[in-house]
Amino acid sequence: MKKISSVNVSNLTLAFWLIAGLSGCGGGTGASLGSSTTSGSTSGGSTSGGSTSGGSTSGGSTSGGTTSTSSPEGLWQGTTNMSQDVTGIVLDNGDYWFLYSIPGNSNAIGGVIQGNATSNAGTITSSNGRDFNITEDMLYDISSLQGTYTAKSTLSGKITYADMPNSMVTFDSTYNADYAKTPTLSALTGTYAGEAATSEGTESAITNISSTGQIIGTAASGCKFTGTATPRSSGNVYNVTVTFNNEICTNNGTQVSGVAYFDSSTQQLYSAALNSTRTDGFLFIGAKE
Repeated sequence: MKKISSVNVSNLTLAFWLIAGLSGCGGGTGASLGSSTTSGSTSGGSTSGGSTSGGSTSGGSTSGGTTSTSSPEGLWQGTTNMSQDVTGIVLDNGDYWFLYSIPGNSNAIGGVIQGNATSNAGTITSSNGRDFNITEDMLYDISSLQGTYTAKSTLSGKITYADMPNSMVTFDSTYNADYAKTPTLSALTGTYAGEAATSEGTESAITNISSTGQIIGTAASGCKFTGTATPRSSGNVYNVTVTFNNEICTNNGTQVSGVAYFDSSTQQLYSAALNSTRTDGFLFIGAKE
């Protein structure tokens, strides 16, 4: 395990994962998936996270991006054996992003897990995952993620950590049909207000996304950032690139890339991004004003 230190993977907003590099203020308590010392096997049955609502997306249609009928690609929502809520996206190229809350508090971000997985005949595996734990200010390497899935139905698995081989976290999740809709810039356009979580704490931030996908944002500390959002061809997801633009930003000059998901039913944007070496990034949660 490594201390995140300068890693600002904490700008993961459940509304527009877009604010890494901010100089955070304040802090929170909570355990990341990586701090678990529980053991157990993966449960591949029904999820404990409950069913998700897929309400209609403004600016999109259900005949949107093509998704595979035999892969774990999709938007997944559920829980872990540590009473953490999980919202995850598995892309068509195998990249995955899983945001998790602190135990027992679905409104507080605990961290994000990111990596690339391979899948075949209902099984999914990954050996390059990383757990960016915001509340503990730690970066954990994941030795293995193993799971089972039924396409567009359920995804369950277990996560084992490199420095804690006897520890694991299990999760169960269900597919959210909102993933099959078409992402559009018209749906994304607007101003979002939310909390940006960083390795140093959290702070409020405002982000504006134009009709052409241009991103302009400012955090309470004065950190400014710009970037772009582009609809992906598969799934209700956007590619996001952000650069931090002044000395107030902890990661001044750094560019991060990742994904964003806009929930039209709640008018919230979820986004996360990392740098090219996966040692730095951001998370953010915001609601459209």
